[in-house]
Amino acid sequence: MSEDKPQVRTFGRKKNATAVALVQGVDKGSDGRKGGQGVIRVNGKPLNLIEPESMRTKVYEPIFIVGGNRFKDLTIRIRVSGGGAMNQVMAVRMAIAKSLIAYY
Repeated sequence: MSEDKPQVRTFGRKKNATAVALVQGVDKGSDGRKGGQGVIRVNGKPLNLIEPESMRTKVYEPIFIVGGNRFKDLTIRIRVSGGGAMNQVMAVRMAIAKSLIAYY
């Protein structure tokens, strides 16, 4: 783990679905500007493309509760596998929530 870019790895599980979240703080450049934007990706896709669409709000719940300002400096990459689509969504939600608690 690097001193200038802390990272945390957590997991969320629901039945047979397992999601592993990697949270990294965004670097700040030498001139004080950010080196990148905070993004949330699930299996390489942006968070707003999660299927099924009806369960997308479940994934957004940790973001809504904490507030979007906490996420602007974070890059979260989530890898999810196993189980059905609904259980994968619930595992992703748990992984995001646990990673926020561990990071802050």
